[in-house]
Amino acid sequence: MPTDTQIDIAIQDIVGVKVARDNQQVPLNLPFSQQVGQYIVTVVGRPELNQSQSSMIGVRNPGTNGGGSRSICIWVNELRVTGATKSNGWAANALMNVKIADVAVISGSIRHNSIGFGGLETRLSERARQSTTQYDISTNVDLHKLLPEGLGVSIPMYFFGRK
Repeated sequence: MPTDTQIDIAIQDIVGVKVARDNQQVPLNLPFSQQVGQYIVTVVGRPELNQSQSSMIGVRNPGTNGGGSRSICIWVNELRVTGATKSNGWAANALMNVKIADVAVISGSIRHNSIGFGGLETRLSERARQSTTQYDISTNVDLHKLLPEGLGVSIPMYFFGRK
């Protein structure tokens, strides 16, 4: 295949155009163009490469205005993505249950997923794109166990927190 018919651009350069558009606070509904090497890359909206359903290839006739007829043949064989960043992600889960005699029970859990985390069967486009941390904590305390029995008071307390 002739090299002048190939388009070779790094995906990170396309992402850089989106970042530049966001840094300049250009509205998402307006086309934003930037020169990337020998190419002009234009973005509109919030494109995600893994959700691409179509690609456009534009052809310009460099001839003079009103020039004679020309015949061209455009052949698009295939689009290939190579060299995708395959950064490894990780995840961790932790659980804790603590019982303090017959006075209190404290339970907690935490879960963290890093960017790039996914199962063995997931594709790169299905991996986590952001880091998340979740935690839960719950307590069940019998406050009346701390008071003298002669008072005859029962004060159960329950607390639950989640993020």
